[in-house]
Amino acid sequence: MPKKPTKIEIIQEGDERFLLKVYADGSQERVCIVKLPRKPPRFRYRKVSLDKSRKKGF
Repeated sequence: MPKKPTKIEIIQEGDERFLLKVYADGSQERVCIVKLPRKPPRFRYRKVSLDKSRKKGF
């Protein structure tokens, strides 16, 4: 059975951020928080035009 943390904190040290987990037995675990770049959208959004000459559904 995995240990459950009793206290969770976010610590800022300079430019880095860490997630600090403290367990009931006094042990600590520090995990670095890495900010990932945003993903591009899966599909490009169609440009909406007000052109009424085109057929609907295309």
